[in-house]
Amino acid sequence: MQASNVVLVFLGVIERDLRNKLRQIQMDAAELVVGVQPRAEAWAQIDRKLVAQAAAIPFDWDKQPNIEASDVAGVGDLWNTGQWDYSYTSLK
Repeated sequence: MQASNVVLVFLGVIERDLRNKLRQIQMDAAELVVGVQPRAEAWAQIDRKLVAQAAAIPFDWDKQPNIEASDVAGVGDLWNTGQWDYSYTSLK
């Protein structure tokens, strides 16, 4: 890795840490807000920022049908990936 790439990675880590600290400060402040509506608005503002950053993206969105023969005991894979778990699928 070149020195310029190392600097960019390092700066990216610093930026991420600063963002996380800022987010934590905002959450701490939102916990202290009094009143149902103002508190909801404070947390909604934090939620919008998190969603805009795509802080967490689901691994898989699949929900497809699985077709099995009448003599097969099909078992879906863990986490609903839309595939058969052949370790547990068997003939009836």
